[in-house]
Amino acid sequence: MNRTTRIILSIVFAILGLLFLWYFSNIVFYILAAAVISVIGRPLVDILDNLKIRRFRIPHVLSSLLTLILMIVVFVSFFSLFAPM
Repeated sequence: MNRTTRIILSIVFAILGLLFLWYFSNIVFYILAAAVISVIGRPLVDILDNLKIRRFRIPHVLSSLLTLILMIVVFVSFFSLFAPM
């Protein structure tokens, strides 16, 4: 394949990729939001997973739930602090 054909195919695939992202923009937004929440919450889940209290380890489900609750509390309290009453 020569250089011109490769450039044309790259441009066509880039345009198709952008159209695909535009068409599914609602779904892409939710996937990106979930990825950001996952990246933010993962360190806290790891810390809670490694925490031991008298030979009792916190299950992964419980540490994930505690992390989500903590993130919701921080989010709501942050916006309630700055939102007008």
